[in-house]
Amino acid sequence: MTTDAGRAAATGRVAGKVALITGAARGQGRSHAVQLASEGADIIGVDICSDVAGIPYPLASPDDLDETARLAEEAGARVVTAQVDVRDPDALALAVSRGVDRLSRLDIAVANAGVCTIQRWDEVDPAVWSLFLNSLPINVMEPEDVSDAVLYLASDESRYVTGLTMTVDAGTTAR
Repeated sequence: MTTDAGRAAATGRVAGKVALITGAARGQGRSHAVQLASEGADIIGVDICSDVAGIPYPLASPDDLDETARLAEEAGARVVTAQVDVRDPDALALAVSRGVDRLSRLDIAVANAGVCTIQRWDEVDPAVWSLFLNSLPINVMEPEDVSDAVLYLASDESRYVTGLTMTVDAGTTAR
């Protein structure tokens, strides 16, 4: 799917850039798409949009990916989306190629796609949740907290930042 917001001139920290975001249909991927779009980037968003055998919870849907596109458009981006399994390199390369053909370039890649196969969040024992949440100096991190780091790394402000592992976890790993 390709949509055009028809903006006249992009402004913001990543104005005029094009970002590829995997796992874009919901959660952090959606947050990254909307954040980068609000700062001037156009978006190539991909997601599998179907359940995967062995993953005990529902994954994103085509409607979720459409909603991400709508929100990124609303933020001012041109958006190209594709339903792609990132484990299929040929399909991913084709989706990226189509996005680049439409948007003329690729500047940013956010490899966000992923699943958790341990337990669904709502099946975790309350004692484990309590232990984890009590270790954070905040109540809960939001996807936008990670998107702020993505925006920084995608902007010219990080032009001298290379080979960095940026941990965004409110200090959990430092304890």
